[in-house]
Amino acid sequence: MELAARTLFTHDPAGRLVAINEHRGRAAPRFFLGRTAEGLIWRVRRDLPPQLVARLAELVAGEPVTAELARPPACLAAVRAALTEHAPIDAADGDEGGPEYCFPDAIDLPTGAIAVTDDNQDVLRRWLPDWLPDVSAGLPIRAVLVDGAAVAICACSRLPGEATEAGVETHPAFRGRGYAAIATVAWARAVRDLGVIPLYGTSWRNTASQRVAAKLGLHRFGASLTIA
Repeated sequence: MELAARTLFTHDPAGRLVAINEHRGRAAPRFFLGRTAEGLIWRVRRDLPPQLVARLAELVAGEPVTAELARPPACLAAVRAALTEHAPIDAADGDEGGPEYCFPDAIDLPTGAIAVTDDNQDVLRRWLPDWLPDVSAGLPIRAVLVDGAAVAICACSRLPGEATEAGVETHPAFRGRGYAAIATVAWARAVRDLGVIPLYGTSWRNTASQRVAAKLGLHRFGASLTIA
């Protein structure tokens, strides 16, 4: 979970959150909690006042360590209330939580996915044009094509360091056919070939993404929560 936190966000020297670890560098959420069956970690954004951080520390200290991670943490309501007293929670982002996964040791290279590069990026234009800006970064991107156009894609949603995290999308017209799983495992193999650890996270609401994780045999090592 420590690795996941370092992958998701950039930190200042004191270990506080600065920004989301991506090219745009959007501000980090005000609060992050990562839970595993063995314990938990938490982070706050660097601009939170000391009194609020102390209150959050009290609340997190009371959070039980449990293997039951499919439910929100017991401290969620109290943490939300403490943050709201300081400033309203961003209605657009709110809080987001879900399982965090790692890939098995052996990742077999699947058939049916291609590497998307500067030379063939036009395959994204028909169904997945929002991903075109990601191509110029030169990071691994894998896609599944139907009639020469990409319908499912997996790319790095975080700048790679020790690890990176999968960003996955399938166009709605092509969902339910296993394309996301093919693109994701191909991406994970490419990332690992670079000496980087591939991670996969999603939200509790995104049951389709959780089904992809199950299909790929990913190991759920914990659950995360962010509050903007």
